Amino acid sequence: MAGIVQNDAVKNPSPQLQAFLRWADALTVKKDPVALAAAMTDDYHHQSLPKSMGFPPRDKAGFIEFSTTRFMVLMTDFQSEIVEVVETADTVVVHATATAVSTTGAPYANEYTIIAHVAKQPDGEYKVSSMKEFLDSKVLLEFMAAEQKRQEERAKSAA
Repeated sequence: MAGIVQNDAVKNPSPQLQAFLRWADALTVKKDPVALAAAMTDDYHHQSLPKSMGFPPRDKAGFIEFSTTRFMVLMTDFQSEIVEVVETADTVVVHATATAVSTTGAPYANEYTIIAHVAKQPDGEYKVSSMKEFLDSKVLLEFMAAEQKRQEERAKSAA
């Protein structure tokens, strides 16, 4: 079942962690670009790391476009577990694991460390203003190459 596993790391979340959880829920569970946009500041900036993977930095519009045209349509049944959270007044660092199923039915599993900067809004709510997402690049790149082949084979079979 899709979602964020409820455990001690996310029990009684601070307002800053709640901002990150809203972002994660909109992206991975709801797959809702409107909710995703609402969880981010207008000057949001996202960087997937390490840079050697070749993913460009994205602003808010670029991240929403990438998310809706690539990520949200590629993965189903996304479940994440937050292993550890470290916070300051304006930063949330999350170590998490995730599993999902691709649209071709292939299992996916990865591990992440995310540095999310949050900003308090005039209404008192926090939003994510920038994010650095470190992930297991070997797992991701191998999965994406294999998934592309599976999708090409599926397209040939359908033709």
